[in-house]
Amino acid sequence: MKINLTENLTENEILNFNESLDCFEWNKMMFLHRDFSPDYIEKNTGIKVNGFKVMGFKYFIKSDFYTHILFLKDNKIVGIIETSKGVMIDDFATELNNNDTVIISKEDAIFKTYETENEYLDGRKVFSLTFSDSKLIDKYKHPN
Repeated sequence: MKINLTENLTENEILNFNESLDCFEWNKMMFLHRDFSPDYIEKNTGIKVNGFKVMGFKYFIKSDFYTHILFLKDNKIVGIIETSKGVMIDDFATELNNNDTVIISKEDAIFKTYETENEYLDGRKVFSLTFSDSKLIDKYKHPN
């Protein structure tokens, strides 16, 4: 995987998961907000986020610090990236009004970073991401 989601991010970096994430087979991705509800996600997507073991993760922990990007193959989790040390996805989840249920196709999985108004305790800037093609926001945005 050639995508860096941890420290030392800068603004307007392009993160092309479609081309750069080729260490396992996947066709969709989902951003898991830090305040997710496993029951809500399973009810609305059919995806179980508890009771599995993939790439060292035995379970998810609800936390103010941990957010996750899930990679799916036919609605089964095949890969996970924990994003707490770099890019935060909370703003992106809020922008989409997604309540942890938006599933993004691999073809649309191209994002860019931007600097938020927040800072970590050590003074580093917090970066979030959005679609590289802003038209995709309307495609994936849930109605209010």
